[in-house]
Formats: sequence, structure tokens, C-alpha cells
Amino acid sequence: RSWLDAPAIQEALTRASYAGEVRVEQEMPFVHRQPDGILHGFIDRLVILEEGGGVVGAEILDFKTDFLDATDPDSVAAKVEYYRPQIEAYREAVAGLFGLGMGGVSGKLLFLRPGLVREV
Repeated sequence: RSWLDAPAIQEALTRASYAGEVRVEQEMPFVHRQPDGILHGFIDRLVILEEGGGVVGAEILDFKTDFLDATDPDSVAAKVEYYRPQIEAYREAVAGLFGLGMGGVSGKLLFLRPGLVREV
């Protein structure tokens, strides 16, 4: 639980970080057809942005517990790149699920041990 005390993590998990109506799903299961097969899994936290009863955007928050040196920007960047394909796949799945363009779905990695948040 102490990992959640980091200011960047708290900010990422606060509803006040989002304008308008939001709905939050935890451990959301999904299945998504891709050209080369079917992708299925669970999204740690999905923030669904709503307006007038419809979904207008979404943000994927993926928790990571990697040991990571927060003072080494190259190490942090390498980890973000390592996880980029996973978040991109999740973005595709969420875009398809809610009929959004890829630009309407963002993704963040929450590195819990060092208390870092990085957009993907």
C-alpha cells in the first residue's frame, strides 16, 4: 500500500484528474479480434470518459512493480518501450470495444516501486 502514497501515483488515480463524467473499471476483462488472432486479458484500471451518456474517450492505467532506477532516464525509457506493445494492444481493444479512434484512448504505465507515471 505504501507504493500508492507516491504523489504521481495518487494523482494518476484521482478522479479529479479528469474533466467531466468518468466511470472506472478495475481488472476489466477483454477479448479483441486482431488480424493474426484473438487477444484477451485484463486491463488493470480503465477510466472511461463519458459525455451525454456516451463514451467519448478512455485511459488505460497499467500497474508495474518492476525494480527500476528512477534516477536513470535511459532505464525508465527502456522500460516504457518494453511495455509499449502491450499498452498499444490494450488501446486497440478499448478503441474497438467503445467505437473510439485510437486518438481517443490513451495509456499510462504506473511504476509503483519508484512512484513514476509515464504516458505511452
